[in-house]
Amino acid sequence: GTEHPPQDDGVFSHYLRAKAAAEQTLRASGLGYLILRPGRLTDDAATGQVALARHVPHGAVPRADVAEVTAALLEQQAAADLTLELTAGTTSTAEAVAALTGAAGQPRN
Repeated sequence: GTEHPPQDDGVFSHYLRAKAAAEQTLRASGLGYLILRPGRLTDDAATGQVALARHVPHGAVPRADVAEVTAALLEQQAAADLTLELTAGTTSTAEAVAALTGAAGQPRN
């Protein structure tokens, strides 16, 4: 993943290193940020059931669920220097976002 990208010459390894560098630049910028790291994207229909936390097991997630979580996080103004991972799971989008944000959008953990 982006935390410890592989150092080989594979195309995906280059992509992960570039993504890691972009995340580091954003963190160092002094701006508030929210980095969302979805698992392997699928074209399946939205389920509304996700795993959303600082660290989740590797897995896939429908693009439609990524869009729903992104919109919910933006609505809650959750940009509070968070890096979150997202895969398909068993928690509703609303519950998953509420578990990470307080009433004013501040992170709980």
